[in-house]
Amino acid sequence: MAGEVAHIDQTRGVISYLIDTEAGQSGSGVWYQEGESYFVCGVHVTGNQFVNTATFLTRAIYQQIHTWIQQVSLKEHLLRLKSMNLKELRFKEKEINAECISLLIKYNLDDLQTIFLAQMKIGNEEAKALAKSTSWVNLSELHLWSNNIGAEGAKALAKNTAWVNLSELFLSNNKIGTEGAKALAQNVSWTNLSQLNLSENNIGAEGAKALVQSISWISLSKLDLSKNNLGAEGVKALAQNASWIKLSQLDLGWNNIGAEGAKGLAKNTSWISLSELDLAGGDLDDEGARGLAQNTSWINLYRLGLFSNRVSAGGVKVLVQSTFWKKLSQLDLRENKVHGKEAKELEYLKRNLRVRTSYTL
Repeated sequence: MAGEVAHIDQTRGVISYLIDTEAGQSGSGVWYQEGESYFVCGVHVTGNQFVNTATFLTRAIYQQIHTWIQQVSLKEHLLRLKSMNLKELRFKEKEINAECISLLIKYNLDDLQTIFLAQMKIGNEEAKALAKSTSWVNLSELHLWSNNIGAEGAKALAKNTAWVNLSELFLSNNKIGTEGAKALAQNVSWTNLSQLNLSENNIGAEGAKALVQSISWISLSKLDLSKNNLGAEGVKALAQNASWIKLSQLDLGWNNIGAEGAKGLAKNTSWISLSELDLAGGDLDDEGARGLAQNTSWINLYRLGLFSNRVSAGGVKVLVQSTFWKKLSQLDLRENKVHGKEAKELEYLKRNLRVRTSYTL
């Protein structure tokens, strides 16, 4: 059936049209054509002998319909999963809202150990809904990277007390900022947390200062704080940490720590298990390299990443000759000042002093 539109009332969200309809057609789509394309613009709801009407499909209504479809699909999916004693949950959707997360929690998937909710446009409201979970006591791995979680969402997550077995938390590329980092550091339940990724969250120096005050992350072994605008002040604060004695991998790349930051970082005495340290894009020169080489406690360090800095052969010599870093075997020097004659000098040093370090130039 086809006809003319009589009136569109955007305030009431109603389309009126001169099209004959019959009983039973309520719920049918009302559409229009542009060229070879067809667009649904309303849902037929009522009519009389003079005019028929449809609910106008505004953006808000479309979103509500989309949510209902999501929820129905999710309910069916969760019913199947509940009977499977599922341990890992991955979503294929590109977006999930707070209502769907609340529905997910309602089904009490008690055996869940791993949840992937990355790249799903999760914001503060969704994070708050997620944090209300009390049944996921076996949860050990939570992926929330590349979402829109801000400080309020981080504060809600930090208040969760049920995830006592959480060992890996991925929050990179969100918007938690300084206040979010401060909130996370206050959590006292994640005593089994061994891997934490907060890369690209703009936590700043103040956020770093808060993180080192955490008293519960005694099992932390892998920490990624790259691209967070820490600066020299931030890494010097991190170096004062005394509780992360199991820390083995630390990424502080792209924080512009400079020579001052390197010297401050080197004063750390507690990270005796540190084996991999990444300082890419740190604005380090030979002075920074010499300062870094003053460290005496990282006796297990075997990989040092210095990609995209300003270190020359002189600085490298100091690093590889450290009497405390006897296990150092991998040194990334790409995009530094080591080339030509200096590269040859390093090869000579390597042969004649039997330095075991392999360079990536």
